[in-house]
Amino acid sequence: MSSPQFPNAFSPPFDLPPHTTPTSPLYITSEMDEQENVETSLNISLNTATNDTEETHQLTHQLTHQLTHQFRLTTTLPESAISPLFSGSEWAGTRIWRAAELSVHYFLINKWSGETFLELGCGLGLLGHCLARLYIDKSFVVTDVESLLEQLEFNVPSSQSNLKAFGLDWSSTNLIECERQTNNSKPFDLLVSTDCVYKPLYGTSFKLLAECIISTLERNRNSVSLNFMERRNADGVEEWVDILEKAGLAVVKEDWGSKGCEEMQWSGEGKTAGVLEVYRVTNDVGS
Repeated sequence: MSSPQFPNAFSPPFDLPPHTTPTSPLYITSEMDEQENVETSLNISLNTATNDTEETHQLTHQLTHQLTHQFRLTTTLPESAISPLFSGSEWAGTRIWRAAELSVHYFLINKWSGETFLELGCGLGLLGHCLARLYIDKSFVVTDVESLLEQLEFNVPSSQSNLKAFGLDWSSTNLIECERQTNNSKPFDLLVSTDCVYKPLYGTSFKLLAECIISTLERNRNSVSLNFMERRNADGVEEWVDILEKAGLAVVKEDWGSKGCEEMQWSGEGKTAGVLEVYRVTNDVGS
């Protein structure tokens, strides 16, 4: 399966973000409109051959024979969608956050054995795009609010038949409708969120995120939810965990270490990056 090639996409004048290097499994560069001096897209290179351990290298060969995947995600919204960004939190869906990068590294190290994948509040959908290229025989749905759907759909190539975009405002009712339209009315095997709990920006929407997770795990006891967080002050993560645990679910902060993503533990100029954490939610209470 071939991937699109972008001339000069991975060479100067594009500046490297401080948390990626050309030898990292995940390498992201910005493409700019020089006249307007604004970012127009992100160029993604996923190189599964650069992992350190022999075990991980064998794993990537099991996933795909193609070791390098290159693709582009536009960060440009249609004019009609720009104005609402400044009255809410939708602008966050036009960026790639560190937790999203963490999620890609996580799945390069940990093999996924499910069949269907749903990402909630995916923004640009980095993880779904990467995994759909690695697991070409599995089904992926990336979702975000309706106001970001046009950008999300634009970034899904017509040739990527195992990847769909869907507009989903969080609620159990909307989730079930998403399942009906994209997954034969069945709960997904895996629910993923990346950096979706942050009260200063998103308010108490984490309650609706918890509602979607609870709904899925109630209807499929084998479903799993993985949630990747960059911790910040008063972010609301503990309140989100409390809701899930009161619903009878097991919430475990995974101790998988930073193996394979040490380069992500960086401090940006003038500010310190938050701690990256992974929360696994299952029905396995007491295990």
